[in-house]
Amino acid sequence: MQRAITGSMTAPSRIGPAQLAAAQQRLQACAQSDPAHPQRTPLPLLPAKRVADLHRLAAKRLQAQAQVAAQWGQWAWRAPFDPQGTAEAMALGMAFWQQWMGLQAQWTDGLAGLAEEAGDVHEANTVSKAVVQEINLVQQAMALSTAQAGLTLQLLENAQNNLGFWLARRTGAGAG
Repeated sequence: MQRAITGSMTAPSRIGPAQLAAAQQRLQACAQSDPAHPQRTPLPLLPAKRVADLHRLAAKRLQAQAQVAAQWGQWAWRAPFDPQGTAEAMALGMAFWQQWMGLQAQWTDGLAGLAEEAGDVHEANTVSKAVVQEINLVQQAMALSTAQAGLTLQLLENAQNNLGFWLARRTGAGAG
């Protein structure tokens, strides 16, 4: 997945020096509240907003985990007397395991692709081209890591939601 290398002195850039002032004004506007975009957080407040959002999501996830744990406790003592439920629980576990192993295969394949590309020597004739090649590898590694992290979290959340739904059905606790 080699990116095209551009940037010679004669190649046109996307925007020119005449647009610098407008770009600076746009960046400065990001640092202030904007009544036209009330959902947009001003740049200086972003770190606190990100932390607050993560805290809110973590609290919500922990609450859901506690609920699933309580439901599991209600059902687990009945498991020996519920062969159908036990079979369903085993099927849920196997489905999770298959998805997990698929993620591991995808990760390993992506790492192998990165290793292959990193091992290919691309003879760059300028420092800028050599740096662009290295940055390209870093970007690919970041894309792979980002995708893997997102898919892993999605799988874990889906597993928890599916287990909670299944347990709510088995224990009669309502959909959870």
